[in-house]
Amino acid sequence: MFRYLVLMKEWWSRRRIKAAQFVFLVGAMKSGTSSLGRAMARHADIAVGMAKEPQYFVTHNPLVDSPSGYLENWKARDLKARYLLDASTGYSKFPNFGDSAGLIADATKGAKIIYIMRDPIKRIESQVAHNVTRGRLDIERYEARHNHDFYHHYLITSSYAAQLKQYSQRFPKADMLLLSFEDMLAEPNETLTQVWQFLDLEPLAAESEFNHRNARRSVPQEFEGPILSDAIKAYLHDALAADMAELSSTWGVDTTKWGFK
Repeated sequence: MFRYLVLMKEWWSRRRIKAAQFVFLVGAMKSGTSSLGRAMARHADIAVGMAKEPQYFVTHNPLVDSPSGYLENWKARDLKARYLLDASTGYSKFPNFGDSAGLIADATKGAKIIYIMRDPIKRIESQVAHNVTRGRLDIERYEARHNHDFYHHYLITSSYAAQLKQYSQRFPKADMLLLSFEDMLAEPNETLTQVWQFLDLEPLAAESEFNHRNARRSVPQEFEGPILSDAIKAYLHDALAADMAELSSTWGVDTTKWGFK
């Protein structure tokens, strides 16, 4: 009897996920998703869960592993909101975190996808600093940043065209919004205007300029020296060149502002 009740609960939860309207702020990590997510959460028609990044639609260490557990991230009254916001940046780390785009497409209906990008090399630098401040890198592993192999996972997250390809294969481009971190910092109201128009919501002005925390400034003194040497920056630039060219030709993103042709 208990097993039957559990199965019925999960079946009903899957139906509720399919019936809900989701907006996914899928990344990129260290590109202003927290700031944008907070700004979006101020809108009365958008409900944010208790965990900003529930990481449900991943196959690598999901924080919740059942439809009912996923829905429990939102308060019951919020499940009736126009949009439920899931800002899990793990959804743009294919293939490391699995086929998030496919999982989202299979589980939801009419989902909206927002993807914010920044200078891909500065994004990597910020992620390395973030990993240091969170204790994910000790000094010995930090010193490995001078080796090319160290950057494999970081390059995947900065390969924006490759990540977008996963979503374009499953979602109409009309349901995808691409944003720029640099533009968001310079013109926050313009960025939010794009978001409200994309979601067909009444406009809501930014309270103030977006606050961006510089992770590099929080790196302990014992982790000395620049995070990325000039040689590593050149390597990363070459490694990302093809992806940036694809991003420009397929998506119309101006990558020259990031130093790419």
